[in-house]
Amino acid sequence: MARPYTPLGSGPLHEFAQQLRELKGRTGLSFVQLADGAPCSMATLSRAARGERLPYWPTVKVFVEVCGRNLGYTEKQIETEIEIDEWQARHEIADAAVREITRLKAQHLLDTRRLSQMADVIARTHRSSRPAPHTQFAAALRTQQLSVGMINEQLARRAGFSLLDVFRILSGGVLPSWATTRRLAAVTNADLAVLKPLWEQERENLTHRSG
Repeated sequence: MARPYTPLGSGPLHEFAQQLRELKGRTGLSFVQLADGAPCSMATLSRAARGERLPYWPTVKVFVEVCGRNLGYTEKQIETEIEIDEWQARHEIADAAVREITRLKAQHLLDTRRLSQMADVIARTHRSSRPAPHTQFAAALRTQQLSVGMINEQLARRAGFSLLDVFRILSGGVLPSWATTRRLAAVTNADLAVLKPLWEQERENLTHRSG
């Protein structure tokens, strides 16, 4: 029998676990019932939402799909109504945040404010169904990143940024300063002549949204 969940605290890991618990809660089913016919065990589904460690993406995908089917959605509806892509984005942000927390702990730099900020990034991703505001600029950066075969961890290390900040920029969640853009371009060999018009346009859009 699965042991009862412990109350969740703050931080990105617990924020992500809370989202999984809320999705399961919508089904009204126990984990034993959810696991019936699922490609993984009841224990695996239960651990995913426990908040003790971040589950791997394949486990999260199964969790979300199982909940979707039990909510009466077809496979196509699961993609749109449950928003698999959105869940993957949340998982990637949570993963980046957990890695950043590990780094900050090792350097004795982790405090409540930083932890709260990381959780807030995931919460806002969960609560907003709108596309990220800086997607064109981010897409150009990601394309260049892929062309040089560089993963996020390498980009963060070489540019001197946190992994969480790199992911927020590449996911389109935040528009970096031009100085930051130049550093990212230098690391990925991106053409500033291509990036600058996109950056300027999205900066102008941001100004209009703030006005």
